[in-house]
Parts: sequence; structure tokens; C-alpha cells
Amino acid sequence: MASLQKTYDAGYPESQPGFTWWIGDTYAGNFGSQRSPRLNPFHTYVSRGMIWGAGSDYSVTPLPARYGLWASVEREPLKGVYGKHPFGTAESVDVRTALRSYTAWAARQLFLEDK
Repeated sequence: MASLQKTYDAGYPESQPGFTWWIGDTYAGNFGSQRSPRLNPFHTYVSRGMIWGAGSDYSVTPLPARYGLWASVEREPLKGVYGKHPFGTAESVDVRTALRSYTAWAARQLFLEDK
């Protein structure tokens, strides 16, 4: 994806970080301890110079972006059935990066707007 973005202005992932918080306990249970840390690899995206668009499917998760921002930074599910950090924190990003994924980067992806 990093190569596609740099070479062809394509390959922009669209993610739902709010899912990590809202239905994250289900994810953690289904993915298991080996796969869960790879969910939403936002830090990896940043380290490779990639951007992504974040959002929320209202019918699946609560609408406010704050839940997705929280999940992008803390990577904690709502109830913590499998522990406080079943996804680890290695793929966490800072709140500014999380906010960009919901605003400028999402606008770039959805509307091909780069200003």
C-alpha cells in the first residue's frame, strides 16, 4: 500500500477504529492473542509514510468519533473481557495522527481533496 500511495496515488486503507472499542472484545476473542496485535496497524502505516481514512459505520458503532480516536491511541475495548490491551499498544498512534485520520486524511480519501 505504501508503494501504491507514493507511486500511483492509490491504495489508501479505510479503517474503522471505533470497532476496536465498541466490538473489540468480540474481535479479541475471535482473533486470539497471536492475531489481535495486528488489528489496525496504524503505527506501521505512519512508519511507512502512509495515510488512511478513519470512520464509523453508525449502524454498527456509536457515531461520535471520540470512540475511534480513543481506540486509535489506547487500543482498548469497551469491556476488556480479554484484558485491558488485548491488541497491544505497539500499533498505537498519538491523538494528532488519529485526528488526521478522521479529518484531513479521510477527506483526501473520500473526496480526493488534498487541501
